[in-house]
Amino acid sequence: MKFLLLALLLTAAPSWSAESKPEHYCHNATDWAKWIALIEKYPQDDDLRAVYALRIGLCKEVDAGTIEVNRAIKIFDRFFEALKWQAQKQEEERIEKEGKKENL
Repeated sequence: MKFLLLALLLTAAPSWSAESKPEHYCHNATDWAKWIALIEKYPQDDDLRAVYALRIGLCKEVDAGTIEVNRAIKIFDRFFEALKWQAQKQEEERIEKEGKKENL
């Protein structure tokens, strides 16, 4: 389930990608609406909440001028990639366990 949710998050994450020209993504109402919709759809997903909270915090830092947009993007990308890796690993372990059960 986590892997599926992270795949959904990829649709909300492009505004954070370091590959694109840095924009003040924190003021993009469309992106915020996507995030809120995901939070409402998956209210019990702690990983999603963590990513959302990180985005809120980084935007506050950018708005306050205590961190540059490029740095905020890099922080978000590192966290998001680590979370994706963790979810993929958990999914692989789940599939491996199911395979072992079927062979019994």
